[in-house]
Amino acid sequence: MSNKSKERAFEIIKYYVDQISKLPFIKSIILDGSLSDDTYTGNKGSDIDIVNVIESNNYYEDKLYLLKLIEDIENFTNKDIPISKVVYNYSQLFHPYDYNFDVNKTNKDLIELPIEVLRIKYSGKTLYGEDIISVIDQPTKEDVLYCKELNQQLLMKQASENPKGYSSYLETIKNPPMSILCQIVITTAMEDYFLVLGKNCSSKRKILECIEKDWPQYEKIELLRICHKYRVNNSLSKEEEILAGKLYKEFFV
Repeated sequence: MSNKSKERAFEIIKYYVDQISKLPFIKSIILDGSLSDDTYTGNKGSDIDIVNVIESNNYYEDKLYLLKLIEDIENFTNKDIPISKVVYNYSQLFHPYDYNFDVNKTNKDLIELPIEVLRIKYSGKTLYGEDIISVIDQPTKEDVLYCKELNQQLLMKQASENPKGYSSYLETIKNPPMSILCQIVITTAMEDYFLVLGKNCSSKRKILECIEKDWPQYEKIELLRICHKYRVNNSLSKEEEILAGKLYKEFFV
């Protein structure tokens, strides 16, 4: 049985840093997400969000080597908690962002670079190496919008490669289980908060608090409140589930 406790997460992180820091091209190892802003729950979907920043003239080759090592670490730690597989070359963290890469699942971290940098800026903690958080460029609204466009391109590419899988995906998005519904609503709220207000809240646990303070007229706020409650309690009343489904269809379908 997997151990997803916070204590276990930090045991894995310590082992991770001990192993990854031995690589000569590692410039910085950064923790972000729920473990860095102290909102980690240890629930089923919990993971360890780590960004690896390297300095390399052979980015893709060194990235593949690093990704294999991360898999080895997951296996060694009993696969208790998944570790994000995010690797950037230091130069990629500055404007103009380099979009000269193939849009595919392997490069998902490059597609998501603006979002990841917002997370780093919001709650990132340097675990090893140079503290680059204040130095790297803040993403713009245009960066985030282009990230959305690239994600759409990736989705369409996957649809052409696997029409049956894409059809199944559309059905799931149309009538998602509560866990997926809440994920969609909360990540959309974080994106809306940045695109409309220009403010960064990259915490799934804290976005409701930020929107209630800065944007109480947000049209999806009632749905966001229900999703926040589900994220905290992992359960809702039948009436709340029905209302969430109704509001989700109103805004997203």
